Amino acid sequence: MTDTPEAPPQQPAAAPAGPGAPNIIRIPILISAILNSLLALSWIPFCITIILTVPLAVLAVFEILLFINLGKPDYATRKPRIKLIAILEMCAVLLGSVGALVCGIIVMVNLDKAIPDGPAAEA
Repeated sequence: MTDTPEAPPQQPAAAPAGPGAPNIIRIPILISAILNSLLALSWIPFCITIILTVPLAVLAVFEILLFINLGKPDYATRKPRIKLIAILEMCAVLLGSVGALVCGIIVMVNLDKAIPDGPAAEA
């Protein structure tokens, strides 16, 4: 009989990073918010483009608020709002924001994979 100590139990595989929404949804929303903010700020000096600046700034604010809310555990209830923001991101190409179009497409493609429809998402 040998006196070898027992090996400690193995830790499970990597757990999710936190209770919030998956990063495949959160990161493109944040990137789009930053790009829309920068584009709106770059158009402020020109008087004629105020018509374009205000919608981009408002969309950027709503994207930042959505990004913050997706960090909370009840993110599945916000799926309709995520779809709406993704559609508005894709429409932002009409205002000159091509980056928001790409981010909106990424969010729409990955939304059903990241947040499946279930009993918690029907609120």
